[in-house]
Amino acid sequence: MTSGEMAVDTAVLARLAGALESAAEAIEEIDTAPAFRHAAEGLAGSDTAAAYAAGADRIAAGVRAIGSRVRVMSQIAATNTARYDDAEAGNRGLLASAGGA
Repeated sequence: MTSGEMAVDTAVLARLAGALESAAEAIEEIDTAPAFRHAAEGLAGSDTAAAYAAGADRIAAGVRAIGSRVRVMSQIAATNTARYDDAEAGNRGLLASAGGA
């Protein structure tokens, strides 16, 4: 789409949306628990093991939040793709009805 001085390649934007969605899925599948569990088991009874146990849930929540934010980015890119395509189709219709290209 070209509007004034701005050109948008909606095919590239659509591919970006798909790539971001794939990234979000991959991030959300990351299981951080085993690393924390193994470290805590190896240091059983220590302050370090307690810190690992306390931090495990926070790290897992952080990873899920990152996946969610990447998914939102994907949705924004997909929505913008549709909006640009709709605007381009509308502009073509207006130009055609006015005798333009």
